[in-house]
Formats: sequence, C-alpha cells, structure tokens
Amino acid sequence: MSIHSLHRPLARCGGCLLLCASLLPTPARAEGYFDPHAFAIDNPGQVPVDLSAFATPGGQQPGRYRVVLMLNRSRVDTRDVTFVTGSDQPLEPQFTPQALAALGVAVDRLPALRGLPTDQPIAPLSRYIPDARARFDFARQTLALSIPQAALRNAARGSIDPARWDNGIPALLASYNLSGNRALSGGESATADSDYLNLISGANLGAWRLRNYATWFRDEGGSRHWQPLQTWVQRDLVAWRSKLRLGDSATGADLFESVPFRGVRLASDETMLPDSQRGFAPVVRGIANSNARVTIRQNGNVIDQRTVPPGPFALADLYPTSYGGTLEVTVTEADGSERHFSQAFSSVPVMQREGQLEYELSGGELLTSGSDRPGFGQLTLRYGFPHGFTGYGGLLLSPDYQATLLGAGLGLGYAGSLALDATTARARLADPDAPAQQGTAWRVQYSNHLDATDTTLTLSASYVADRGYFTFSDAAVASGQAGDESEAAWRRDHNRRNRLQFDLSQSLGRAGSLTLSAYQQSFWDTGGAQRNVMLGYVTHWGRVSLNLNLAWVENVRGYEADDLPGSERQLSLTLQVPLDRWRERSWLSYTLNTDASHRTGQLLGVNGNALADDALSYQVQAGYDNQQGGGNGLASVTYRGAKGEGTVGASHDQGGTRLNYRALGSVVAHSGGLTLGQSLGDTVALVQTPGAAGIRVRNVTGGRTDGDGDLLVPSLMPYRENLLALDTTTLPANVDVPRAAQTRVPTQGAVVRARFDAHLGYRVVVSLRRQGQPLPFGAIATLLGAEGNSGIVGDNGELYLSGVPARARLAVKWGDGPGNACTAAFTLPAAPPDEPVRAVTAECR
Repeated sequence: MSIHSLHRPLARCGGCLLLCASLLPTPARAEGYFDPHAFAIDNPGQVPVDLSAFATPGGQQPGRYRVVLMLNRSRVDTRDVTFVTGSDQPLEPQFTPQALAALGVAVDRLPALRGLPTDQPIAPLSRYIPDARARFDFARQTLALSIPQAALRNAARGSIDPARWDNGIPALLASYNLSGNRALSGGESATADSDYLNLISGANLGAWRLRNYATWFRDEGGSRHWQPLQTWVQRDLVAWRSKLRLGDSATGADLFESVPFRGVRLASDETMLPDSQRGFAPVVRGIANSNARVTIRQNGNVIDQRTVPPGPFALADLYPTSYGGTLEVTVTEADGSERHFSQAFSSVPVMQREGQLEYELSGGELLTSGSDRPGFGQLTLRYGFPHGFTGYGGLLLSPDYQATLLGAGLGLGYAGSLALDATTARARLADPDAPAQQGTAWRVQYSNHLDATDTTLTLSASYVADRGYFTFSDAAVASGQAGDESEAAWRRDHNRRNRLQFDLSQSLGRAGSLTLSAYQQSFWDTGGAQRNVMLGYVTHWGRVSLNLNLAWVENVRGYEADDLPGSERQLSLTLQVPLDRWRERSWLSYTLNTDASHRTGQLLGVNGNALADDALSYQVQAGYDNQQGGGNGLASVTYRGAKGEGTVGASHDQGGTRLNYRALGSVVAHSGGLTLGQSLGDTVALVQTPGAAGIRVRNVTGGRTDGDGDLLVPSLMPYRENLLALDTTTLPANVDVPRAAQTRVPTQGAVVRARFDAHLGYRVVVSLRRQGQPLPFGAIATLLGAEGNSGIVGDNGELYLSGVPARARLAVKWGDGPGNACTAAFTLPAAPPDEPVRAVTAECR
C-alpha cells in the first residue's frame, strides 16, 4: 500500500467539503480553528482524539524533548528539556534553580528564585525572572532563552560552566609510534638496519592522569635499548584554574629559563580560561548616554559588538587578535547618534590582562645527565594592573644557587609595548672554598604592530653586566653536576653572555608575506658568537604556492662547537602546483636546496590523497645531488584507518636501497573492552553506537565504528565544546540514530564517552486498527522495549517508526480515559533486504 493512499479519499471529497462549508453558518471565532472531527468524514467509526495541543501555531504535546539550547543568541549545548502546557504560548520549558544557576543566572539575587529548593521544576521563566522569555522552535528543535544581563552573573564571553567539564571514564591507554628501516641492497650503510618505538602510556581515574613516556630502539649492531624518560601524575584544581603535577616536569619559560626536574609543580593553566580571557587584550573604556551599541573594529573588521547600559563601561573580555594594533571604537546611542575613538595596543609575552594573575610554584631536584641533582624551589608571579601595566617577579632557591627577578611591562599605545626586568643570581661553583659567583642580567622585550603597513615586530635582548652571572642550568653544568668535567671547565671560563632575538613579519598584500628572524648569543672570552639569520618569503597564485628561504648560521669556536663548521649558508626553494585538472587532491612539487659549498640538490615529486575521507596518501619523489654524483628517489604510501595509521616506502641513493616503515596508533581499555584507534593526542572521545558498525564520524579521517560500535576520536580541545557528529549517510539500512550529534567539554587528558543510542531495526509504516476501525489521528504510539522511540498516529491510523525489530509491540494512547489505550503486536513480513520501508497492519487490543 502506498503511503500517499491515505490522502486520496479526502482529496476526492475536497470539492464537496468546500460546497458544504459555504452553505453552513460559520460561528464567529477570534482565530483560525480546525475541527478534528473532520478527520472522521472518511471514517465515521474513527474515535476522535483531543488535538487541542496542535490547534495553535507551534502547538505540540507536552513532554520531554531533546533541544539545542540557546541563551541570548549564544549556543549552550544540546540537552533534554521538559515542556509543559503554557498560558501565553503552547509549550513552556521547565527548569530547576540549579539548572538556571548552571546557565549563569544569578539565582541568589532574584527574590522569586532565592528561597526555592534547587531541584524544584518551575515554569514559566517570566514568573521568576523579570523580562525573561523562552521561544521553542519545534521544527528546528531549538529552545531560545532571552534573559536580561541584570539577572546573569558577570562572566566572560565564551565561558563554559566548569560543572559541564567532563573528566571522562576510567581507562588504561597507550599511544605508539613505531618506525624502522631495512636494507635491500647497497654498500656499507645498507647494513645499518634499525627500529625505534616511541610509547606514551597511562591511566585515567576521575580527575587524575598517570602518564609514562618511554622509548625503545634497536641500533645498527642489533643491541636493544629500553629507556623510560618521564613519569608523572597530574590533575586539575578547578577552583584555582590550575594544575597539580607530581613527578617529572619542567618549569615555565616566561620568566626564568625552563629546566627539567622531578618533584611537584602547581601552576595556573590559561587553557582553562575562555578564549576571551586568554592571551593579552586591552580593556576598552568609555561612557554611554543611553542603552548604546558598542562596535569595535580592527583593520576594518568587526571583532566585537554588544549593547551596554547608560553610564561608564569597561569591556575586558575581548578576544585576542594579534600582537597589537589599533582598535576603532564606535558608540551608537539609542537616538542613532555616534561617537568614535581609537585605542592602540600591543603586548609582549609577559603581559597579563587587567586583574588576571598567573603563578607557578615548583620544587624538586634538577634533572641532569650526572648523578648529582641539586634540589631547588621556584616561585613566579605575574599580575595585570589597570592601564596596560603588568608587574612580575620570581624567586629561585637552591643550596648553591639563588636568583631573584623583578620586572614590569607597559603598553605604550601607538608606540608598542615594552617590558624590562633584572635577574640577580648568586652561584657557588665546583670549589666550595672559592668565593661565590654573582651578577645581574638585564632583559628588555619590545613588540609593536603597525596597522598602516601590516607589520609586526618583536625584540628580546639580554645584557649580562658581570661575568659572574650564571643561569641555574649553566651553574649546574659549571659545577660538574651534569657529569662532564671538561664541559664544566669550559663553562666556568666561557659562560653565556649577551643574547639578541629579533623577529619581523611583513604582509605584502597579494604579493605574499615576508618574515625575518635573527638570533645572536655571545660568550665570555671567546671572541665570537652564535648567529642564526632566517629570511622567508611566501606567495600564492591561486592554489599555486612558492616558498623561498635563506639561512645563515655561524657557530662560535669552542667546546660546544669544535665539530661544527664555522659558517653555513643555505638557500631553499619550494614550488607546489595542484594537479586537479588531471587528478583531484594531488600536487606537483619541486624543491631546490643549495649552500655555500656549491652543493645542490633537487627534488621533483607528486603527492596526493585518495579513497573516501582522504584515508590514503601517497608520495613519489626523484632527485639529484651534484656532490653525491647520482640520483636519488623515494616512494611511500600511507593509509589512515579507524584502528591506526601505517606507512610503507622505499628510498634509493648512492648508499643503496632501503625499505622504510612506520606505524602509529593507540589502544584504550575501558569498561566495555579494548578499542584500537589512531594516535590519541592529548584528549580523546570514545564514540559508541552499540551494535552498529561502520558508521562514520564527521571530520575524522578514516574513522568508522568497529564491530562493537566503538571509535576513538583523537585530539579533542580540552575545556572547549567539541561537536561529535555521526554521518547519517553511512548508517546501515536497519539502523536509525535519532540523536546524531553530541557536544562534550573534556578536561585535559580525559577519555570522554559519547554514546549514541542506535535503534536497530527496520523503517516501518504500521496501519493500526481497533475493531476494524483506524486508530484516531494524533494518538501517541510507543515501541515497547525501545526507550524514546515513539511517534504520532496519522490519518487513517497510519504510523511511521524507525528502528523496529522483526517482532514488535506498540503501546498506543489517545486520552486519559480507561478505554483510550491499547497494545498492538505484529511480525514484519519477509521483504528484500534493500526494501527502504516496510508496511504492516496490526490490530490494537
């Protein structure tokens, strides 16, 4: 029976209905009305049902619906919300004070909410929050809440309530990277076979993360080596927006130099902050004379727009856009009048937003290559004061080394930003009877962005006034604590002195962009310095790209560089051209490398992707080196699937022919078993579609659920909303997933579960009958044994459901009376496997 057949009888009587309607008196009504008894014209015995819920625009049955929740035009999440019949609109959402508090409502400031139990459902919102509104778009399954700012807690834009942060499930996990090569033919070097394994393993329990980083390798002689490198335990301290780490770690590099150590580290974590609070951005201040709109532009682009009440305003949650520039601010009053002003800003790495504190407290033993590992403790603080001023300082204490640091950073408007600090250190080296070495190092940092030319430049310079100044790590080396006495002696006489780092980035518009990076490090009594200058140019013509790089490296003569050439100069050119005209997703590349010794190498290659999701990638290259006197080449193929990634390839040069391989992947043990996957990254999701295999997850290359319905989705963003969406076009014919997208907010290192309830079964049209008559239009039918799988009976008693098993039972209800419910059982008839929709008639008793 065709689905369209249920409309034919009514269509045949359309003219009769219109004629009768024109002859009958029409009762006066304030709004449009449809009499549900009209559905019984073709079926006089059909029982009428109460359809008052559908009689008004947007009307639906009360109940629990999964909706996309929006608050003041910003997406919050996807959740189940209970709706009740409303007085002002068909459906009103129910919330508890606890749920409203999680949305940012200042429950304690609202008299109507303050005294209520936290779990008491309330509706409508306007009764408890003045001027609040809720609009439910049933067709889009979207619930839009509008709540005045006065009723909300002050929170930065993009803030996610930590109550939504997901620590994930208990799990054991390991991520591996195995590579190696084998000789196929050639000279002496062809016998140098080797294998290398990089392994990160660990366990998750609640907020705790245990990790171990180790390597294994087999060298050319066949010897095998296992080397544990780091082991640590870590957890979040949410109330402090900080992390506690026990075991192997490294200190921060913002103030003192970063050093590896074993001990305890407690530090604030900027990744826990919303994007509008990360990095540096200025506070934009002004005065509004009415409810005004403030628009902020940079380089002609609107980067922020919001409404502010009358009086002074301070916008402290701008998203960071660059190292600096000029913000153009427009204040549009309620009467349409406008005021304009500009505010220049820039930042150096040490600068903090106004009112923001960054800290680190570390203690333990310095990790050196020797057996003597000095203990130490370190404290650093940075705080953002008003008007673009940042103060910072630090203290480092060890038995034979002490250092203090004080500094300040200041925004200078159009002139850029500047930071200046001084570090005073005292070190006792190898001879305990010798006087302690002490000195001071000055450091200046400068940054600016020039909007007129789109130029960004940064400068960092350190000046050491006294040769007795040592950093903590240099003091450990000079004391012989690193285990190498010859290096210690060289360090005592030739310690690091002045250092300069300069970076410039220049946009050339359509012509491309230019970058310049220069570095210099001098040493005491060496007569030379280490220098490194890099000049780069990038341009594009459509999808054709050109990359040109010049490098100049000069090494200081001395202990650290005896085996290095005094000077190196190198030029590199890379040209990449798409080959879409002949093969989609493929490129032709040419690379030229040459140096001051006139050694020149050239490579011509083709690379690209193939298969669905770009799961297969390939690379073929052929080249020539004028000093090796022959050609060289390589070819490789990489496949990336749900259970990992593998590469095989071969290379040839004057040394012979070699076979190369690489395998990357992971394994996670959880309550449901073992799941193999791609390399995990830091944070991962376990997507589960129980009983449904082969379902693709969007934006995951090669990712489809395995035989158990599991898939690992790697590299999630911690403390951010991550959308996990199934590709419904890959659902098997007998699988339906009503909710195909979920959002998760994982903590760092978590394995979060995203379970999608798959309805396994068939798509079915059921003709429901009771005593030979169709069930009433609007009756609610629920598939027993399948939670959440229900539908509304249409005209002529027809019902469409998905995920229906071969043998099924339905519970049908169309009113509150004892005779307004029945149960129907049926068995689906045999049909071809590719039949999209099956039809069956069932008697409801």
